[in-house]
Amino acid sequence: MNSIELGTCQICNKDTQVFRKYYYYDIKCECCLVTHDSKRVHAEIIYYCQDCEPKPPKTITFESNPLNK
Repeated sequence: MNSIELGTCQICNKDTQVFRKYYYYDIKCECCLVTHDSKRVHAEIIYYCQDCEPKPPKTITFESNPLNK
């Protein structure tokens, strides 16, 4: 069964039906449990409407632990 997601477009700020575009980064982070090509990566989601073209975010935020404590 298909579902329709309603929300705010992150590009034009319209409240309407939105779609998701996932961008994957070769960063092993503590905030995502996402795997892409069998490798753990960081993911960012862009919510966009049918009138807008999704683009990768200019800045990303992730959580990570230092190599030494």
